[in-house]
Amino acid sequence: MDNKAPLPASDIAIWGSAAAAGAKLYVFGIGAKTLVYAPLSVSWTIRTFSPAAAGRAASRVFVNGKTRIELVGGGTDNWQYVP
Repeated sequence: MDNKAPLPASDIAIWGSAAAAGAKLYVFGIGAKTLVYAPLSVSWTIRTFSPAAAGRAASRVFVNGKTRIELVGGGTDNWQYVP
């Protein structure tokens, strides 16, 4: 088994919503943080996007030919993340 990069921060609350797009894994947390894992470079980065009321499910979708990650199921609003 190969060693992979550890998570970059231990203070990010992750509630299980993730999606893959553009050869990267996007893991959505609580508190305006999204973790992005790039397996080719075996590295994580932190991006600032994760609405407090974002959905409990995420999926890659295409809108007008462009990749989006749709977050649904967290209330009355749905959110789109543009990788």
